[in-house]
Amino acid sequence: MTTTTTSIVVIGGSYAGIGVSHGLLQQLPNIKVTLINPSTDLSYNIASPRFLTKPDLIPEERYIFSIPDAFKKYSTDSFQFVHGKAKEINLENKLVSVEGSTEDIKYDYLVIASGSTTPASIGKESFPAPFKAPIDGDVRDAIKKTHSAIGVSKSIIIGGAGPVGVEFAGELVEVFGGDAKKEITLISGTEKPLASLMNSAQDAAAQILRDKGVTLKTSAQIEKAEYDDTAKQWTVTLAGGETLKADLYISAMGTIPNNNFIPSSLLDKEGWVGVDKHLRALNDKGDAESNVYALGDISSHKDRLLLRVPPQIATVVANLKHDITGDGGLRVYLPEEEWMAMLVPIGRSTGTGVIGNWRVWGFLVSFMKGRDFLIGKAPSLVQG
Repeated sequence: MTTTTTSIVVIGGSYAGIGVSHGLLQQLPNIKVTLINPSTDLSYNIASPRFLTKPDLIPEERYIFSIPDAFKKYSTDSFQFVHGKAKEINLENKLVSVEGSTEDIKYDYLVIASGSTTPASIGKESFPAPFKAPIDGDVRDAIKKTHSAIGVSKSIIIGGAGPVGVEFAGELVEVFGGDAKKEITLISGTEKPLASLMNSAQDAAAQILRDKGVTLKTSAQIEKAEYDDTAKQWTVTLAGGETLKADLYISAMGTIPNNNFIPSSLLDKEGWVGVDKHLRALNDKGDAESNVYALGDISSHKDRLLLRVPPQIATVVANLKHDITGDGGLRVYLPEEEWMAMLVPIGRSTGTGVIGNWRVWGFLVSFMKGRDFLIGKAPSLVQG
């Protein structure tokens, strides 16, 4: 009797794509998972504010992981890694094309987990600091260039006072050790930093930053940032015409969907993949697209947080198992039922954050995350 192998293509090799691939391989027989990603490496970007500023504090092998190595335990009959950028999805014929390859990849089921990037990661009106892995180029090289740029800069402007911007500012002032000749400016588009958190957490962040010597400029909208190669200086222009100058400008605002290869019929007006409660991709008619799922940052769910990824992985794996084998029922992902937790270290010894409806004290933020940015959890996210 001939056994049929089901082909599942996963686009995107970050936490969601890697997690789904492991889950499918561990729970489903007679499948072939093909994982497509532009890089062979995953950088543990949760710790990027620290490893971008303190190269001697965390060894590279603790935050950069080989994706192919994480799947060596599976046979080549059941898993394939394709190093390349997805170029196009042909929904009608169930094909994915990859840049630089002449052969399309056929799928029975497709999982879109291509994630998002940031202006800084792609060098869009910002020094190219890899808060997320660069789409083009080597992440190690991008990290080293960031180390070098920070080291020679006497003035640094950070655009955006969300969690990454606040954490990055806190790490930088520790690097400079109170050097009066080093200026760190954090620009917030809102009245207070960390606008998504409760007021008491916002107030705590503002006070800690100012106490550490960060110049906090609030209610300031950045219109553009330009680099003068002759003067070796950045000029940041704010709404109203005010300009600020610095040796280095790094944007910590904005999230950009990695969607260049995704059919427009699957994208909402903001460029994300709409999904239903089962995380099936929705087309422009509002119907679930046949055999296509999406999860992680690329999905239309607003909370693009790491703690949202595990339940999404479990949902997609369970539903694909149901689709392929008929086992179990369809699982539902309801983000409104997920609890809120966010810890924002501001240096190694303090910070702020929320868990549920409670603000977390600085010493607890330090204990839970600030000491090492949860770097010890990174291997389990990659190795399955």
